[in-house]
Amino acid sequence: MTADGGAHAAPPETRPAPAGRARRRIVWGELVLGLAVLGLGVVVLLDARSMPASTSASGIGAGFFPTIVAVFTMAVALALIVHVLLGGRGDPDEGEGDIDLAVLHVRGALIVLAAIAWYALALERLGYVPTALVTFWAIAYALGARRYVRDFLIAAVLAVVIYVGFTQGLSIRLPAGVLEGVL
Repeated sequence: MTADGGAHAAPPETRPAPAGRARRRIVWGELVLGLAVLGLGVVVLLDARSMPASTSASGIGAGFFPTIVAVFTMAVALALIVHVLLGGRGDPDEGEGDIDLAVLHVRGALIVLAAIAWYALALERLGYVPTALVTFWAIAYALGARRYVRDFLIAAVLAVVIYVGFTQGLSIRLPAGVLEGVL
């Protein structure tokens, strides 16, 4: 009640929805995430279908497992999209209690996107180790790591260990690039 005895109107965000109409608010960030994951699943599926057919007796070719991953990825994405469109919203975990979910961290997200673009563009030219090193370091920076020398050393060791593990341990050739003959 106000001083003159009249009713005080509630702010719009606390006012109940009109009778007969439930108001559902779409959380655009979650919807965009669902659409992005769906797009990723479609890209993986298209890529899997472009792989050569199997010549083995089992009939399982190179595209078999990527197809399974793509189908599950698209199913999860569709479930998320439907959930969001029906008014569902993700709740933060207890460990996220000190994080303000209303604040967008655009700068960090842009750094991660730039790191991924860097990886895609530089991999064949420079090779796996230097490209992955810069990518790992940039993503660590985007996530808040600020001990630059330590972070650089960890990224370098991680890139070399992954390179050696794949090329020597699994016999999967990663591009050596500028380090051809050194690694």
